[in-house]
Amino acid sequence: MSQFSVIVREELASLSVSIPPAISLVSCSDCQLTLESEHPQRDRILAWLDGNDRVAKYFKEVEVLFEVVRATENLGVTFAEDSCFHIGLTSAGPIAYFQDQQCTPQ
Repeated sequence: MSQFSVIVREELASLSVSIPPAISLVSCSDCQLTLESEHPQRDRILAWLDGNDRVAKYFKEVEVLFEVVRATENLGVTFAEDSCFHIGLTSAGPIAYFQDQQCTPQ
């Protein structure tokens, strides 16, 4: 996850997008990677995400690793289909988690 954080921070810095405030990226099973949180530069971040295969690829790699850990820690548990994976980037560092919710494409 730290490599993903470094890549995102570098790319956003090149666009003059600052953290803080924190940003929350989310990917749901039927949605593309998008920005979930409010941010003063939201439109710039969404434009950057649109078609950004490199960031989407790294996000998916982190998501798969977290899914493996979650499955290993919860053997036999079936997770909700509407479970979405989030990566939050804060000034204190990244945070990753799953949340059951409906994903609304931006």
